[in-house]
Amino acid sequence: MDRKHILLVDDDLNLLRSLEFILEAADFRVTTEANRQKALEKVILAGKDQAKSIDLLITDIQMPGLTGLQLIDELCRLSFSVPVLVITAYGDSKLKKELSRRGGLYCLDKPFYEENLIQEVFRILGKNIDLAGNNYQGEGEMEKTPGAMLPGGKEIES
Repeated sequence: MDRKHILLVDDDLNLLRSLEFILEAADFRVTTEANRQKALEKVILAGKDQAKSIDLLITDIQMPGLTGLQLIDELCRLSFSVPVLVITAYGDSKLKKELSRRGGLYCLDKPFYEENLIQEVFRILGKNIDLAGNNYQGEGEMEKTPGAMLPGGKEIES
């Protein structure tokens, strides 16, 4: 089985470790980073090595230094095509418009349940599977901004 690689970026170390544990338990390969500049470097290095390629970036928006939006903008500027799931406690309409303007982004509002995170990750990566391994059809509480893309440029259907 091909284990998908997720880069998880958040300055809250407790949340970072919890999310890492949850995602690894769901059989994803997870790399964590608390610093967005270092996260950017990891994406660039992974882009040069197919064995380390990143299938999904999960990032918080509000952090000191380089913000989540700045990280996303920098990846776009460097022509890196990777799906992005934004997790935020500040998911107001202004932020959602900003995410929509950038295209290809998903948003999950904090706080969220473990099951919601896993289902959203599976959905983004094209697997409609719940924690028990069953297929599912619903999108739950997730919200997708228009134009989301899978690796390889395939658009995810709503």
